[in-house]
Amino acid sequence: QAQALEAASARIAEQAEVKIKANKQVMDAEFDECVQKLHADNEKMVATLENAMNDLRNEKDNIIQQLEHTTTKLEDTEDTLYDLQQNVKKREREHSFTIWKLMTGIMRMRVRFQAGMKEFEEESAKNLNKVKHRAQLKLNDMSLVAMRIIALIMENEELRKRLHNTLVNHRSTDL
Repeated sequence: QAQALEAASARIAEQAEVKIKANKQVMDAEFDECVQKLHADNEKMVATLENAMNDLRNEKDNIIQQLEHTTTKLEDTEDTLYDLQQNVKKREREHSFTIWKLMTGIMRMRVRFQAGMKEFEEESAKNLNKVKHRAQLKLNDMSLVAMRIIALIMENEELRKRLHNTLVNHRSTDL
């Protein structure tokens, strides 16, 4: 029995060894397949990373170009701003001088205007007095003429009454 047990043990060991070898081959095949798949995935990832790196390099180059362009524009803008500020300062000085000249001219004109207005008022007062005097003379003349006309009207009325009386009396006497 011991031999049979040993023989059975040996068979079981052989069968186990055959199964182990078969399982090992299956496992080796699966491992090789996984390694190949992992290798293919790794190559895809490397290609994707290389493409991403190339894209990043291109984007970096574009950003550097844009930055250089923007820097140039900024420098140009700063130069233009400085020039404009200097121009504004110059114009402010010119405007201040022009305003000063205008103000002094206005002051001189105001003095002349006031002197002219005073002279005008004096002349106007003289002319007004002359006009008042002429008007008074005309009023006096017209009053005199009106009084003469009234006297003539009164004389005419007197004559008319006499003439009327004569005519009325003459008719009455004829009748």
